[in-house]
Amino acid sequence: MLPRFHRLIFGIALVICFSSVAQPQSSNLADWVGKYPLIPKSKPRRGIYTSPELRGKLTALLGRKYYRRLVYDYYVMSPIKSIEGYLIAEMCQQHFCPSNASFMAVNLTRGDIHVAFWRSGKIEWFHTTGTAKDLPYNVLHKPWWMNVPITPGNVSEITRRAR
Repeated sequence: MLPRFHRLIFGIALVICFSSVAQPQSSNLADWVGKYPLIPKSKPRRGIYTSPELRGKLTALLGRKYYRRLVYDYYVMSPIKSIEGYLIAEMCQQHFCPSNASFMAVNLTRGDIHVAFWRSGKIEWFHTTGTAKDLPYNVLHKPWWMNVPITPGNVSEITRRAR
């Protein structure tokens, strides 16, 4: 049997451990606001896309090919922003801006993820829930290429449930 003091210390330690585990992941994601999405020369590549909060969800949503494209093909970045409760990350491919670009919006409350790739006039969307039209106006129209006239033939939307 532990002395009373040791039980008290053990109890406090348990409360501290469980309180840090129980924190919502979105609070960690909010720490990315104002930072750049990736550290380009890091090996292995580090950034928001490879963070513990998003890596598994993004690979489940995008598949290996598109996840690698998101992490390795884009180098020109702007700092991550927070718009209407969404974390916004944008990048484009060096020497191919604005022809090749990516966009990610993560709802900090619900956790749903929306990723878009703009490539030579074609948009491919990936969503954990909903469609692009479900995003708030200020989030959806944040990327410059969302103001380009869109025709039904150049938009592809895929909704997948992140595992």
